[in-house]
Amino acid sequence: MIPYSRATPPIEYSLRVSCPFAPQFSMPSGSSEDIEVDGRRCKLSVENEGLLVQLQGLPDVEAAHGKFRKLRHILARISLERRVAIQIPVAAREAQVSDVRFMEDDRRCIERGWPDGARGPVRMIGSDGAWIYPEHECVAIDGAIRLNMPVLSGDLSAVVQGVRDELNDTHESENLDDRTFAAVAAHAHASRSTQHVWRFLLLVMHLEALASPAEASEKVRKAARQLKQSIRTECGYSADLDTQNALCAALDMAGKESITAAVQRLIREHCAPGVAPRPLPSLFTDAADCDAKVRAMYTLRSQYTHTGGVPSPERLKGYDFSTLANVAGASLGHILRIRLGVPVN
Repeated sequence: MIPYSRATPPIEYSLRVSCPFAPQFSMPSGSSEDIEVDGRRCKLSVENEGLLVQLQGLPDVEAAHGKFRKLRHILARISLERRVAIQIPVAAREAQVSDVRFMEDDRRCIERGWPDGARGPVRMIGSDGAWIYPEHECVAIDGAIRLNMPVLSGDLSAVVQGVRDELNDTHESENLDDRTFAAVAAHAHASRSTQHVWRFLLLVMHLEALASPAEASEKVRKAARQLKQSIRTECGYSADLDTQNALCAALDMAGKESITAAVQRLIREHCAPGVAPRPLPSLFTDAADCDAKVRAMYTLRSQYTHTGGVPSPERLKGYDFSTLANVAGASLGHILRIRLGVPVN
């Protein structure tokens, strides 16, 4: 539960951001440090769940949402640049009135100084994720739901110093979508994992999430529309509706490039020398080399996904697992650094 305080106008709000799948930091639970965020005290601490960020004294809900968006961006850059494997909440939710009522002699209320009239109803927030709540009201943390997740090693000092560095940076923050933040968290977790196959599959999955399949050429799309019309009018095709639907669905897919081609294009445009503005020459020599390695990466992924085995070197065009896993990890990290404005070596 959060301590009760009698408010004096204007009402102020707090922002509480808990990263539920964060690493178990090397600092003991309860350790904390204070920093300033835009002139306000911000407390970073270690709890059993991982990293907890608390910012108090915000003038209204809109300001709290704005500070959350800033903190989310800062945490994403720290996670990527310093390989801190934290799960960053997607959105900040507001406290909700709960059905929970406290008894008059409840020890927790007495210890925290809650007056008799404040013991019900109360506002409830979760123990995980990001929450905004008014400081003048009684707020309880719902600790009933717990998720048991593997923990990793880390250090709170990396987060604290990263926040300070970010606050002193004058770069403009780009508006990023939720898929980018999810990919940042995945990249940090994968970079620290000793489960090599899981790491590889996670990286490829998030490369797919960042890739956007483009439309096929107008010539191809026109042909697909004509074929669909012929199928629906039974011109030489089956009259069975299920068969027609299956054929039309396949033609719809033909109207866009495959996800494999989309990932290939994503990596080429960001990483290939001679194509990308900030290429990755340590991994690729040119666009053709980039395309060949990405194709082999997908062959490896398909084999693991569908058969659980490693394909022969012949099928991988001579590449081994470590090389293709590095293609996935280094490419995703490079793309995310560009999107987040982190310096690219």
